[in-house]
Formats: sequence, C-alpha cells, structure tokens
Amino acid sequence: MESIENCLCGILDKYCADENCDKEELSGIRDIRIVKSIWSEIENLRPDIAKKQGRDEIEQCAGYLLFLDDETAVILINEDFLFDSIRKNFCWVEVLIHEITHYRDYKNNLGIFGHNTYDSMLSCCSFWYWTEFHARYKGTCQMLNYVNRMPDDERRKYETDMMERLDCAPDFIRSDADKKIQCYRFMHLLGDIAAYNEKGFTVKSEAIEKIFPNYLGYIDFLKSKDQIVDINFLIILQYNLENEMNIEY
Repeated sequence: MESIENCLCGILDKYCADENCDKEELSGIRDIRIVKSIWSEIENLRPDIAKKQGRDEIEQCAGYLLFLDDETAVILINEDFLFDSIRKNFCWVEVLIHEITHYRDYKNNLGIFGHNTYDSMLSCCSFWYWTEFHARYKGTCQMLNYVNRMPDDERRKYETDMMERLDCAPDFIRSDADKKIQCYRFMHLLGDIAAYNEKGFTVKSEAIEKIFPNYLGYIDFLKSKDQIVDINFLIILQYNLENEMNIEY
C-alpha cells in the first residue's frame, strides 16, 4: 500500500508543477483514501449525501470528492479499480486529477450565484456542468502525458479505445432519461475529446458529428475558462446545453 501512496503523491507533485499549483491550495483536502466501498465511506462520513444519491449511483464511481461538515474534503478512490488500473492502464491518473480539479474548481469559485457552501454549489447545474468538463479534461490530459511516453503500439491502443467510445457515445448519452445526466455525460465526452486532440491524438467520429454537429464549438467555449468562471459564462453554457438536450422545466 505504501508504494501505491507514493505513486499517488508522485502524480500529485507532477500535476502541481504542470498547473503552477501551490500545494497550500490543496491544504483543505484532508486525505486521499483508498477504500473497498466508496458508498460505505460516504455513509459513515456524510450519511445525508449517501441517502440523497443512493448506493447504486455512488458505487459506479471510481473516485469521489467528498466535502465534510467542516468544509474540508477527502478524496475517495475505489481500491479494486485502482489496483486493476495500475496493472493495466493509466486511467487511475485521470481519476485522481479529476477529483483534485473538482476541489480547486469549487475552491476558486465559491460564492458564485450566492452559493456559499460546497454542498450548495453542487446544486448549481451550470457550475456542475462546467466542472465536470474541466475535471475530465485536466485529468485526461495528465493521463495522456504518461501514455505519450509509451511505445507507439501501446499508445495507439488508447486512441483506438477512444474512437470506439466515441462511436457509442451518442447512444450512451441518450440512454439515461434524466436530461441533466445526459449533459453530465456530454461534458465528460467533450473533456476526453479536448484532451486527446490536444495531446497529439486524432479522434473523430461521424456519430458524434451527426448528433452533436457543434461539439467543437462547445469545446472551444468550455476551454475559454480555466480556473475562474463568471455568471454570464455559466448562464450561456446552461442555456445552450439544455437546449441541446431539450430540457424543459
């Protein structure tokens, strides 16, 4: 377990150097915990969150950023996922940096739209959409930094896997009846595409272009904000996304 923790610390050090992030910015993260069950850990620490989200939804997560009652946070990483990923791929890097990015996004934008607690910010759909893109984009970029050190045949497997996921993505996005979950999945897809294209991969899909013809425009818009977002940006994002998914209130 100590060697795993050293790996996590090494990835975190590299991230802080790449992002010019002083570790003091992350001082509110109390711990990074490798756990058998993310849901059980949340039920123990924040039973209200466990009850609100439900076991099935939470147990699908490989990683989870949990804010505690004192506004500090813990990052939870599923043990089975982590050990399996370390043996097979670099997806665990994406998960760690994904949750770190969420923490920084919440910290940097606390108070927007009058949301003065982290729990309150989670209820702000427009911010939630943006931070899901941002976290996936940053996490995947860090993952691909390591992938790009691999031999070409190994590296190419990631590109092939991404192309296969792109072809299936429209059906996957639409498969959930909850339109807001569709937006969430769309944000993750755009974060992946943005990162792969930025890191020298060629990822295109006729299926994506047919269903979401303006997806590159979304990526350009989303990448225009790196750490701090503003109200106008979030209003435009939510309006465009929810029109895209035909969300009605």
